[in-house]
This record gives sequence, C-alpha cells and structure tokens, in this order.
Amino acid sequence: MLTQVRGRIAGAHEALRAEAARRGEGAILAAALVVLLVRGEHFACLWAGDSRAYLLRDGALTQVTSDHSLVQEMLDAGAITPDEARTHPSGNVITRAVGAEPEALDLEKITDRLQGNDRFLLCSDGLCKTLEESELGALLASPDPASPAELLVAAALAREAGDNVTAVVVEVA
Repeated sequence: MLTQVRGRIAGAHEALRAEAARRGEGAILAAALVVLLVRGEHFACLWAGDSRAYLLRDGALTQVTSDHSLVQEMLDAGAITPDEARTHPSGNVITRAVGAEPEALDLEKITDRLQGNDRFLLCSDGLCKTLEESELGALLASPDPASPAELLVAAALAREAGDNVTAVVVEVA
C-alpha cells in the first residue's frame, strides 16, 4: 500500500512539474502534502511541506511531522525561538513540496504502532499557525457531538486565519 501511495504522489509531482514547464519559465505549481496510512496495528505518515499531522494519545498531543520550511530550519538551528517562528515573515516559505522539487520528490516518512483510541489530526498550515497547540489538543479531545474537525476549522476561521484552513480527523478505535 505504501508503495502504491508513493507512486500516486510521484505521478502528481510529475504532472505539476510538467504543467509548470508548459506555462513557462518561473512558473511553479506546488502543494504541501500530508498522508496518513493505517493498516492493522500500525500507521505510516508521509509528508512534504508544512501541512502537519498530530497524534492525540492518552490526552497528550504530539506533532508527528516536522515542517519542511525555512522557519523550521531556523528554529532547528536555534536562530529563532518558537514564539518568533509563529510570526516570522518567512513563515510561508516551504523547502519541499509536491511539484516543486527539481528531481524526484523526497517524501519524509514516519511509522509507528497504533494504540486504542488514537486520534490523528491532519491539517493545513492555516490551522496550526492560527491556533495554539494547546487549543488544537483541547478541541481534538472534545467530547462535543460536533465533529472535532468542524470545531477546529470554526475556531481558526473565527480568528480570521491568514491562510487556507483544512482539518481531517481520523480516530482509531
């Protein structure tokens, strides 16, 4: 299954590169991507760019992915603090994306074992840059009958998120 998904993403990558080439010099068609695969008692997450995956397990929220962005590189190097990263002017500069790589796309991957009642959040940067991680965790854990994804998107839109806002929640029973 993982090989098939990688193949489909590689096909999309090549299609975007071909369309950008057709449009002429300087054209870039690219997208951040995060994919969650669940099979049996295991999961795999593939990503490129700054769309994220989070895991809520036993009440604790963990960021599964690491952004492929200029700001993340500066943060990792200790050049800026997490607070500075949230509002940095280069916050939307990604260093890896479907359609943007000159050669084959290098998807990052993480695999792990599932536990009962794991809940995953896959989201665009518009969500995670608008809401604090504590808010993401609280809304994701909410027993509210509304979908946690709807609650997360509504909270981000109420704050007039500066980017697109997408949330997908996957619960593993």
